[in-house]
Amino acid sequence: MGAILEIIVSMLGGLALFLYGMRMMSNGLELTAGNSMKSILEKLTSSRIVSIFVGAAVTALVQSSSATTVMLVSFVGSSIMSLEQAVWIIMGANIGATMTNMLTALNISMVASMLAIIGVIAIVFIKKPKVTHIGFILAGLGILFIGMELMSAAVLPLREFEAFHNIMSTFTNPLIGVLFGAVFTAIIQSSSASIGILQSLSVTGAISMNSSLYLIFGMNIGTCITAALASIGANSDAKRTAMIHFLFNVISTVIFVVLIQFIPFAQWMQASSLDPKVQIGNANVVFKAVSVLMLFPFGNQLVKLSRLLIRGEEDKKPLLSEVGVDRFGGVGASAVVVTSFERAIDYMAQMVSDNLNLSLHALIYHEEKHCEELYEREKKINACRKEIGDYMNRISSLELSEHDAEVVLSYFKITTDLERLGDHAKNLMGYVSDEPLNPEATAELTVLASFFKDAIGCFYRQNMDENEEYLHVEEIERRVDRLTQSYQEEQLQRLKEKVCSPAQCVIYVNALVDIERVFDHLMNIVEECRDHHYYLMGHGEVQEVAAAC
Repeated sequence: MGAILEIIVSMLGGLALFLYGMRMMSNGLELTAGNSMKSILEKLTSSRIVSIFVGAAVTALVQSSSATTVMLVSFVGSSIMSLEQAVWIIMGANIGATMTNMLTALNISMVASMLAIIGVIAIVFIKKPKVTHIGFILAGLGILFIGMELMSAAVLPLREFEAFHNIMSTFTNPLIGVLFGAVFTAIIQSSSASIGILQSLSVTGAISMNSSLYLIFGMNIGTCITAALASIGANSDAKRTAMIHFLFNVISTVIFVVLIQFIPFAQWMQASSLDPKVQIGNANVVFKAVSVLMLFPFGNQLVKLSRLLIRGEEDKKPLLSEVGVDRFGGVGASAVVVTSFERAIDYMAQMVSDNLNLSLHALIYHEEKHCEELYEREKKINACRKEIGDYMNRISSLELSEHDAEVVLSYFKITTDLERLGDHAKNLMGYVSDEPLNPEATAELTVLASFFKDAIGCFYRQNMDENEEYLHVEEIERRVDRLTQSYQEEQLQRLKEKVCSPAQCVIYVNALVDIERVFDHLMNIVEECRDHHYYLMGHGEVQEVAAAC
């Protein structure tokens, strides 16, 4: 009993290192790529073949198809990517996941140790962020291989136990083999790790290649649990992404279970190498590659089937409360966070702009008919700002690169200025309930309103140089400062000359104070936009986000 316990503990220790190495690699890639992962995928997913290669490459880098599919669930759920794009990357991810088991089948103990040493040196002694992030990737890969070696060494004594041989013999039944592989992988949430354990067990000689095949098929189904968990509470398209991953592996398994009853697939894999570990790695590669070739013509049908199985209307662009990136970090988290903030800013900016235009128009023409509309929109602005604050708390545990963290903080500052602009619009509307302004004041307000429209236009002119935009708004802000000061003095003079009433003077002077502060906040926003090359409504999705609200 003591020997069995020692084997189990040693194997679990190796598994822990294996999984931790995978997590380090995933975090290292996220810190290295960050939000650029979104633009990389957008540029490289123009064709199906390229998308498959991208999925394979990303998965090979993070050594986990689960990490890639969770990223896709987040991307599709946040409308960064469509289902039609994701299906091909999912196929590629299934191929890329085989890289881990091909590498672990090789005897590279010296290389593993060197990778871990180089990675740790980069993390501990080199203070440059980029080098540190690459260090996480190298150290993670080395630790992954060391964990695999520990598992292999731990299970070797099992070859002496008859009970172990009896258990392994039960997996000759296809149903039992597939179910066990699926359940086991669902528990540890990594097909790479479970197939790695299978490779370790193969050296004992207690498990046949035929049984190994059924386990491999089941393990590839079991790995779908991670994406399924990531889609819980997300929108319909996110759930459909997880469903496509599941359908791909289930359909592939059914085809291969039937196929190997008629062809000597197990014998072919045994003939491919003398090393049982390599045989299993080869079997997994062939299974995945042939599955992609068979299902490649039916990618769009998989999308349609996922929509048939998961009913629901086409999702609008999600609000921050619907973005579940804080539950599952990893690769792609930065892209989802940054894009979510951009959409929230776009939505707030449109409402603020509408309210400011409405309040200025109402004050100039003394109209109160749209007062309730403005106040309702102001409530939405405040609610959106509160949601953004809650979202900041939710994502605080995510590992973002230094640059992406700065971008998120900058966007948070923009939302603060937008909320203040909304307050000033409300103040301006509040002045309308009093008596109308004198004609001179309304004429001056019309001039200021034209400056406001000119300043707002800078945020949407994507062909304007960032510095040119900044200087233009800065000049507008200076002119407005001079004009508001001048207009205040002129109104006070008009009061002395009894051209306007005291009430009209007070209303106008207060309105000028609010307008001057509006341009101060606009200047703050344009500074942040310039620093991060961001334009309001840069995605053209404001109306869709508004509809989702």
